[in-house]
Amino acid sequence: MDLSVYRRTTNDLIVTQPLDPSTGYFFTATNVGKIDNDGIELDLTGMIFENQNGINWDLGINWSKNESIVKDLGQNTESVVFASFNNGTANVAVKGESLGSIVGTTIARDDQGRALVNAAGSYVEDTSLNIIGDANPDWLLNINNGIRYDNFNLNFLFSWTEGGDILSWTTATLLGRGLTTDTLDRENGQVLDILIAQLNS
Repeated sequence: MDLSVYRRTTNDLIVTQPLDPSTGYFFTATNVGKIDNDGIELDLTGMIFENQNGINWDLGINWSKNESIVKDLGQNTESVVFASFNNGTANVAVKGESLGSIVGTTIARDDQGRALVNAAGSYVEDTSLNIIGDANPDWLLNINNGIRYDNFNLNFLFSWTEGGDILSWTTATLLGRGLTTDTLDRENGQVLDILIAQLNS
């Protein structure tokens, strides 16, 4: 058994930051000020069985958990976008949040958490910096097996990733074309639990 608990601090990590095309460039390399990585890793290895017929089964288990938190971005800024997409979502470094947090637009809500709509019946869009997901997994598990019989060797690996959010373009495309069960009742009227906001247009 091997157990490791660590804290690693990274300074001046190089990331690619988008630029306004009017500058004549699309990206620039910049340094993220400071990131703390706190983690734990457990390794277990052993022999499941060994018999006189020459059959041996070895097992190795690795479990790890890591949290990467942005502590300082330098440049007197609270966030740095290092991967952006056409629909307004992006991977960002935000001070105090996980490196690789996913940001995007959300539905605006009142103080009680109720969704807001305008006079036309559309949801009010909140375009501020809203964290909608974290690309980093909660933990990782790998189980490695090795079976030997005479000159025959069989090795296989089971791998499990728990948590971690993804942005699925496949799902977005299917939803947009009405090809998933989520859109079966799209032609029916909907009564939503919302707060109607009277907005001046």
